Amino acid sequence: VAGPRLTAAFDDGQVLTRATVAGSGTASLTPANAADYTRLSMSAGQAITADFKGEGLLDKIVTQGRTNIRMDVPNRNAEAANKSVTADAVTTTFAPNGKDIGSAVAVGNAQLVVSPLNASETNYQTAIDAPRFDCEFFASGNDPRMCVASSKTKTVRTPTRPSSERGVQNMASNKLVANFDPQSRELASLEALGDARFSELDRNGTSGRIVYTSADQTVRLREANPVVWDGKARAKAPEIDWNTK
Repeated sequence: VAGPRLTAAFDDGQVLTRATVAGSGTASLTPANAADYTRLSMSAGQAITADFKGEGLLDKIVTQGRTNIRMDVPNRNAEAANKSVTADAVTTTFAPNGKDIGSAVAVGNAQLVVSPLNASETNYQTAIDAPRFDCEFFASGNDPRMCVASSKTKTVRTPTRPSSERGVQNMASNKLVANFDPQSRELASLEALGDARFSELDRNGTSGRIVYTSADQTVRLREANPVVWDGKARAKAPEIDWNTK
């Protein structure tokens, strides 16, 4: 933890209990085993407070001011992607072992970005904007398991290799849930809930719930009279599966 002014507090046994940066500061968590763990780094505009427990184990890190948190993954598979969260304030809570992130809450003009390390015809950079994110993490590795975006969410997916048939994908909804695969630790699905909309090039779809799955690149429209259309045709049905591939 570093910054222009740093205050450290210790208990009676001289064990570190809190470290606080006043002003623009940075914090990083570097894994001893870089092949299995994601590296965490953050910057904040106003303050960073790190609380500890036991013999120097991390309990939580709270930031104030515009905050950026980067999660840089090892290049472990073709779908490997770095993640970042930006918001006005972020609270990161750690598991009992003091090294694995348990959860994170990002509040205020929040954005989650998933950036693939390897460009391909099936890879997209995904940016999700929402007022707030609540993220849960896998038991180890510092990788997000699920992130829930609340209230008027907007998602933009940009292909890493654009083509005439593959354009920017846009999603919008009242709530969005991003799920990550337990094996690859990469984005597995996006579930848009409430007034859900999806578009790519001149193709559009609306329904009460839309689920996009990365494995088969299929958009599933459910609830509230799903409709899809483009410049030539329109279709309406109780359920619609749209294979974007």
